[in-house]
Amino acid sequence: MRKLHHVAAACAISAIMLSGSVLAQAPTTAAATPVKEETGKDIAFNRTKGNCLACHAMPTVPDAESTGTYGPPLIAMSARFPDKAKLRAQIWDATVMNPMVIILAKNSNYSTQNNSKNVGGAMKGLGVSAPVDSKDIIIKAPDIAENGAVVPVEVTSNIAGTTSIAILAEKNGTPLVADFTLSGGALGFVSTRIKMGQTSLVRAVVKAGGKSYTAAKEVKVTIGGCGG
Repeated sequence: MRKLHHVAAACAISAIMLSGSVLAQAPTTAAATPVKEETGKDIAFNRTKGNCLACHAMPTVPDAESTGTYGPPLIAMSARFPDKAKLRAQIWDATVMNPMVIILAKNSNYSTQNNSKNVGGAMKGLGVSAPVDSKDIIIKAPDIAENGAVVPVEVTSNIAGTTSIAILAEKNGTPLVADFTLSGGALGFVSTRIKMGQTSLVRAVVKAGGKSYTAAKEVKVTIGGCGG
């Protein structure tokens, strides 16, 4: 169990460190029910918090399902980063070590936009208003997804100066799936796997040169993957 915690905590440790500590248990009283602490693994697996599985596989963690493949697999993180301060710095801003890296956005609006229950709210959280349709954005996704829990999506932006790519599944309970920040002249390309609750438009929103652009593709879902 300790090993599983260390592997998952590698991705979520920044959230834990920023909060100063994990959630404290309720004061002990005769009638008090102990409060379960939220572990690094809980945060890493939570799609609205760490959301680490959107990009990273965890091959040694059996219940790490519907993982993305865009980022490197999270294996033996305690051995690779024995210094937790260095690990935190790597997670907080990986571009310091590698300016070409592509990361999920960490801007101050992310929590709000990721929890928005409609496309308009998600767009507002992204700082986007009336993005222009563009044929220079190419979405590669299956026409029919037999399992909505694992839907592969690739987005390519041929728009010069692309700085971010966001992916939304419009009919999901929380439409925003991911928001990637591209830096250092990185290519306008992202690849991940998403969950879809039902047939929906998968929309990409691209920022470039201070403007926003969009494209969408319908994906028909046979079995929903969002639960409920």
